[in-house]
Amino acid sequence: MDKICKLEDFADKIGQLFIIGFDDMSVYVLKLTHAEALSLRGKHPASLRDPFSLSFASEDERIMPQQMYTLSNEALGEIPVFLVPSGKDKKGVYYEATFN
Repeated sequence: MDKICKLEDFADKIGQLFIIGFDDMSVYVLKLTHAEALSLRGKHPASLRDPFSLSFASEDERIMPQQMYTLSNEALGEIPVFLVPSGKDKKGVYYEATFN
């Protein structure tokens, strides 16, 4: 994806898979679970987009460190995203990405 990501790009992708591919040919699969607008309070007037957040879940037990990843999605192509782990339970690991 060569443009600025916006909430509208993800809102209809809930439930879709996003894949992180690694140099060793392994992959890490994430499912988009939420896409929501964030408060506009404090938004700079010249901002390129309204702030939003994405939530992902993975059934993989590995916890990926917070950093930039390239996520691949069938509809959106490749997207650079800074992912932060936000929790883990018996169902898997959860991640957040915030776009300001």
